[in-house]
Amino acid sequence: MRIQGFSLLALAVLTGAVQADDSDAARVLVDEAIRAHGGEEALTKYPVVTVKTEGIFQGHKGTPVFFHTSEATTHGDDRFCVSLSGKLLKKEFQIVNVLDGKVGWIRQASEGKQDTQECSPAQLADFREGGYLNRVTTLVPLKGRDFTLSLAGEQKHNDRALAGVRVSCRGQRDVTLYFDKQTHLLVKTEERGKAGTDAEGKVETIRGRYKEVLGVQMPTSWEVYYNDQCLWSHHVIEYKFVEKPAPGTFAKP
Repeated sequence: MRIQGFSLLALAVLTGAVQADDSDAARVLVDEAIRAHGGEEALTKYPVVTVKTEGIFQGHKGTPVFFHTSEATTHGDDRFCVSLSGKLLKKEFQIVNVLDGKVGWIRQASEGKQDTQECSPAQLADFREGGYLNRVTTLVPLKGRDFTLSLAGEQKHNDRALAGVRVSCRGQRDVTLYFDKQTHLLVKTEERGKAGTDAEGKVETIRGRYKEVLGVQMPTSWEVYYNDQCLWSHHVIEYKFVEKPAPGTFAKP
């Protein structure tokens, strides 16, 4: 029994060493990605980012395909305003989602009528998960010890080899980031979520066509997949970086 116990203790020590090496290797990948995206100084210089896009919703259940334009402003992981406009069944519409710390709102407008409601607890939880994902994909916060990083294996995308890093944080769902092994740019994220649907599933976002914006490499297109089917596609029209949000940016719409 003593020998058996000693063996288990030794195994635990060896396992701990392997996990430490795994974490160190994952942090090396993240550090390489931070440098590839422009470096820590450039990535943190402008904390408020606005992006305008146009794209296509590919259809899901009873909602048909439609074209859309959007504008999203983010400030950290707990403040954002996202406006989506389009035409559905020949009717123009706009949906605005706002998160401002501990409160959030949803405004829906169509044919001259509009309705604004405070988020339900479930909607607020979804908003916060989206804010957390935004924080993770800015990369620099991952240098903090609040995050546990581990290797998540490799994948192929368009004949490019990707290296995966799983990001864990207490009270949050795991997110897996996949980086191009040559350019070190973020190509794919994977997590559990709804992606605007009414049920939880596997959500993957594929980023592409990077360009430099004020010293930072930013994607100019991305696609959101839900359970392996493309739901949303976005093409970037414009990025805008500022140090402080304009007054009222995250106010009730």
